Amino acid sequence: MIIRRVGEKDVAELQRLARNTFVETFRGATSDVDMYRYLDDAYSTETLLSELRDPESEVFFAEIEGRPEAYLKLNVGSAQTEKMPADHAELQRIYVSASSKGQGLGRALIGHAKEWALERGTRTLWLGAWEHNEAALDFYRRQGFHRIGEHTFTTGAEEQLDWILALDLP
Repeated sequence: MIIRRVGEKDVAELQRLARNTFVETFRGATSDVDMYRYLDDAYSTETLLSELRDPESEVFFAEIEGRPEAYLKLNVGSAQTEKMPADHAELQRIYVSASSKGQGLGRALIGHAKEWALERGTRTLWLGAWEHNEAALDFYRRQGFHRIGEHTFTTGAEEQLDWILALDLP
């Protein structure tokens, strides 16, 4: 497994992986109409290219035998989706394809996120996770994250409650 930065040339592969893993994770948790409305907005080619060009964001693939099987999006500064102190970095997205779960990709990406955040002088890594996504919440707890708040996440027209979780870095 290798972790590599995603570039503009990878946008089609990022779009495929992002859409597929979101559907795998949340199918049945929201209406298809709301899900696909969200996917069409959040994972459009234009949106993804804009994110990849943002100097305060970076996206990484975790690849197995050259195939992207998971990805991670990190933000600092004004790219963060919530106003946070300057010494915070956001782990905005981390998804692993269903066929690759249990192979350590999520743990490896969290480790990469910690290193990335520390290299940028941040002291806290934070994320939002849906209050009913028990598998994700359990995973984050095992990685040392703890709940510090909540915010609203909108999928299409549906509003959901996300818990804000944080990890204090050494």
